[in-house]
Order: sequence, then structure tokens, then C-alpha cells
Amino acid sequence: EDGVIQGFLESIKIPDTGSGVIASAVTLNKVLTKMVLKPHQLPTPEFQVIRSVQDVIQMEMPVVLKPQEEGSSFGVSIHRSEKSLKDQLEKDLKTFDSMFIEQFISGKEVTVSVLGWGKALRALPILELKPKNAFYDYEAKYTSGKTDFILPAQLEPSVAKQIQEIALLAHKACCLHGVSRVYFMVEKDIYPMITEVNSIPGMTELSDLPAEANCAGIAMPDLVEEILNSAWQRP
Repeated sequence: EDGVIQGFLESIKIPDTGSGVIASAVTLNKVLTKMVLKPHQLPTPEFQVIRSVQDVIQMEMPVVLKPQEEGSSFGVSIHRSEKSLKDQLEKDLKTFDSMFIEQFISGKEVTVSVLGWGKALRALPILELKPKNAFYDYEAKYTSGKTDFILPAQLEPSVAKQIQEIALLAHKACCLHGVSRVYFMVEKDIYPMITEVNSIPGMTELSDLPAEANCAGIAMPDLVEEILNSAWQRP
């Protein structure tokens, strides 16, 4: 997802699906993604980059501790005290190159996929995630029965429309192509905040994109074909 394979394929002139080198590299890095979203006035939780255990924590608890460049919620943890945060940070900095903390948003966790290109670009139905773990972590994402999926999400129509519009704007702001998925936390069921933009959504039986496409009346073969056809349309 970091753009390396895309760059290799471009260098030997083989078309590939999804986004280009720069867009892929930026969206893999959650901090860089926020730096792209903010000038476009797209809502995302406040954050602080953490380089060492000695760094002064400038945010109020609770916070979410995240690696800057990992997918599938790998290495993500929620902390309600500075001691808990520092203890986990000491362990994580031995595993991950770069970490950051993000304002904890309590509310519904939803995701919406963006599909197509040009005039055919559209947001798919919104999927609401109800993990049986504390949050939608690695286990909840890849273990059958660990998460309840509500599709379409239980949101007011005006809020759902706003989330889809924001997802489309985020897709464009990050210069993504063909397909993407945007994660949101919806505070008080009203205020959507982008927590992550994914340039290569999963395509497994448990993945969000195929479920959202199916809800929109797009069968898996048609979904795959549309993504494949996008390879020849990337600028």
C-alpha cells in the first residue's frame, strides 16, 4: 500500500489498479493524510506526533495511540491515563518507527467506500461497524463473528449524505483513483470525523467494500471488473 509496487509497475509500463505512487504513500501514513485533509477543511480528530516516551503529552485523555504507517488497526490502542499511554508507548516504539496520538472520539464507527472515476465516481452505502472487542481492531476485522455489520448504517439521512459527500471529497483531496475506503467516527450520531483513508480496501469475504457494493446492487464479478477497468483511466 506504500506505492512501491505501483512505482515498479509504472516503470515497466504495466497498468495497475488503484491509486498512483504518491497518493498510495500519503494515505498509508495517517499523519500525512491528516495534513492533506486539514487544508481542505475535512474533519479529522486532533493529533500529536510522538517521537519518544519523554515527549510532553499535549492532549487531554482519552487518546488513541497509533503507528503512523500500519493498516488493519495493527498496533492501535486506547488510553485513558498518561501512565497507560507511556507504558504502551515504551513497548510500541521498539516495534514501530513512528507513532502518534489522536483525540478519542466516542460514537458510531462507520466506513464508506468510493468507487469509479470521472463522472462515474460515487460513494457506496455506508457500513456501520459494531465490534464485540473494545474497538474495530485487527481481531475484530479478520475473525468471523467478532463484528456486527449494519448495512446501511443507522444514521439520519442528512448525516449519511454528509458522510458520503465528505468521503468523496477526501478521495479527491488525496488524489486517489478507482477505489478507496474512508473510516469515520460519528460523534453523537451527528458529527463525522475521518480517522483513516485506505487506498487498497480489502476484498475478502469479511471485507467492507464487497458488502457495500452488494448493498448497492453490484455483484462481486462486476465490482472486480470495474476496479480492473480503472487501471487504464488513471491520470
